[in-house]
Amino acid sequence: MKIFLDVGSHRGQTLEEVIHDRYHFDVIHCFEPMPAEYEYLLNKFSAHPNAKKVSFHNFGLLNKNTTLDLYGSNVDMGSSIFHNKQRMKGGDKATQCQFKSASEFFAENIENNDTVIMKLNVEGSECIIMNDLLDSKECFKLDNVMIDFDVRKIPGQQNHENLLLARFRNEDFQNYCLCEQVMKGSTHQKRIQNWLSSLDFSDDFMCLSNFQKIRRLIKKPLPHVAVPAD
Repeated sequence: MKIFLDVGSHRGQTLEEVIHDRYHFDVIHCFEPMPAEYEYLLNKFSAHPNAKKVSFHNFGLLNKNTTLDLYGSNVDMGSSIFHNKQRMKGGDKATQCQFKSASEFFAENIENNDTVIMKLNVEGSECIIMNDLLDSKECFKLDNVMIDFDVRKIPGQQNHENLLLARFRNEDFQNYCLCEQVMKGSTHQKRIQNWLSSLDFSDDFMCLSNFQKIRRLIKKPLPHVAVPAD
């Protein structure tokens, strides 16, 4: 199975790209705990020709099964479980939302031989989720995860990014990239496409344009050729 996990779906900005015919995902899981945005996703995409491959989940991923307040109006895609997140609109508003253990979801829905790609943009909870997946070793089912470290916006928790990256190195988890490295383009959809097409195994799950094929060849190191001695 080829699986895409859209963790922090909001109003489907990422889904709008990965549901396209150029991708060959068997299943797309969309996680959106906010009720209004979840309903928006259903209304917008339920009639899409490829909707049958999408599973919409009205819960977020975390390190446990629980109900928590999400703070913020979410009009700026900024709602967070952290009430003091910086640059968040409507931070005085709280909405009770459901969360489920990321490691439990992986164990129940993903097999070791699946191709699994995850977009992780969860307004400060990304380190909690990745540490849960590391604790359970479920993270090694991921072929790639693109992380947007919004934990940088949480006062007193900015060091959690470096701690997580150090843990990646210590536990030899290499299947990740950072938002600022790969999310390049004039629209969110083009940025997602740039990230996915840059992966070494992208031709396993998408149709590459000629430009994307050439770009990948340029980025690959040239094979070593032994030069015979004179």
